[in-house]
Amino acid sequence: MHRRPLAVRDRNARRGLTAAAICCAACWALGAGSAPAALVDSERLLACAAIGDGRARLSCYDRLAVEAGAEVPLAGASSVSGDNEPEVEQGFGLEARRRAADRPAEIGVTITDRRQDRYDRWIITLDNGQIWRQIDDKHITWDDAGGYRIRRGAFSSFFLESVEHGTRIRVSRMK
Repeated sequence: MHRRPLAVRDRNARRGLTAAAICCAACWALGAGSAPAALVDSERLLACAAIGDGRARLSCYDRLAVEAGAEVPLAGASSVSGDNEPEVEQGFGLEARRRAADRPAEIGVTITDRRQDRYDRWIITLDNGQIWRQIDDKHITWDDAGGYRIRRGAFSSFFLESVEHGTRIRVSRMK
């Protein structure tokens, strides 16, 4: 007769004990181990379900829950509101896009100082006081006659680009 190794048997026994513990905890949390406070009549529950108006249906369910012994939150304590204005509902989830429309896609900049750090990455100071740091290892052709711009990239990234040559480096704003 072939027997499983001891480690496999112990692991399977632990899995069974863990599953039993989870079931016991769930039953305790649901109140299966205690005496029920009150049972709700299924006909009354179906009557609540048949109500067409959402607020009236909710208040019917709340009355049944209170009769069964549950604590019902106050009317203003709900995180889901039935009084959402149409424009708020229509704009839900599009906040980032709306903000993106208000922001410029690029700005023209004048560089007052540029220096390299110990990793040979550029630290660029602009005339408006902003300081940007190169975060990639690409090369940019410096030509002050043509000018520069900082463009917005995907996922909140930015690029410093030479207008004359089109070379660009990925940058992050430090200050």
